[in-house]
Amino acid sequence: MDYRTPSPVATVAVQNYVCLSASRDAGGNVSLCLDRLDAKAIFAANLYDLFFQSDHFTNLLQQIDAEFFSRSDDRSHQPEPIAILLLDVENIHLTEHEETVLSTFSTYPIKVRIAVANWRSIGKHDVHFHDRGYQMIHVPSGKNAADIQMTAIGSSLFLQYPHAKEVFVCSNDEHLRMLCNLLQTQGWKVHGVRRWGAQFTLTDWTNGRIQIFQLEKSRFNPHDELEQKLAKLLLALTAKNPGGSVSVGSLASQFKKHYGCGVTEVMRSWSLGSQFPKFLRSCPMFRLINVDSDWHVAIRPIAPQIESNPSIFDRVAPA
Repeated sequence: MDYRTPSPVATVAVQNYVCLSASRDAGGNVSLCLDRLDAKAIFAANLYDLFFQSDHFTNLLQQIDAEFFSRSDDRSHQPEPIAILLLDVENIHLTEHEETVLSTFSTYPIKVRIAVANWRSIGKHDVHFHDRGYQMIHVPSGKNAADIQMTAIGSSLFLQYPHAKEVFVCSNDEHLRMLCNLLQTQGWKVHGVRRWGAQFTLTDWTNGRIQIFQLEKSRFNPHDELEQKLAKLLLALTAKNPGGSVSVGSLASQFKKHYGCGVTEVMRSWSLGSQFPKFLRSCPMFRLINVDSDWHVAIRPIAPQIESNPSIFDRVAPA
């Protein structure tokens, strides 16, 4: 259609409008006003028809489609898919090495780690998990409290992490099978992780495949770990007097000052008892000396080499 040539409808509308205008003085105001509105409506309808057939309207539709409904394969602006690890700490304890092994079964990198437990009942493990980047969720003591909380968190993961595609549900509790089923219906790739001692059972809920593997016993020894840390502190305290001794109370005070927690608290959480002098006697690095009815501790003249590898305490020690 040539938009420069008025359409027949437009011509009639204009002619009607002109005729009505000419008879305005001879006619009545009321009938003239109504006829004039009809003429405007006809004229406007014709203009709308012309607009929807114009190139301007076509270009507008193309811009809207490109802005909101583009099907382009360029997805560089979208975040990369990730995996999530959901851990029932009261049921399964994972070391860093064991977590690394689990990550080898993941299609996507594990970027989010969530640990659920009654943290008051498991000693100082919260420091360790916090240092490893876990989001720690506390639940009160009670039957199935952790399972209920894990189910609540797991069922809403898609809202907080829409770019996550895979999840590891780590627990020995049968109740969490329902969570695994729910996550699968939401489109997740689900791994169920169970543990008995050093043996792990990994169930892929997508295809039902079950893998059983056993890891070497962790090289972390709480007794040796604490002994190494105390030896480093003792060497620092006696730096100006090599081979000298300090009181057991001074060593305990220095431990708390340096690491932010009492040494007996750590001993209890690691099942090492609660008597600090008794623990020192069990360490081949130290010798206890009775000085004026007060116990002092010193490094033995021939002591095992102190490891320099960073440990849990080194990583969380305050600056």
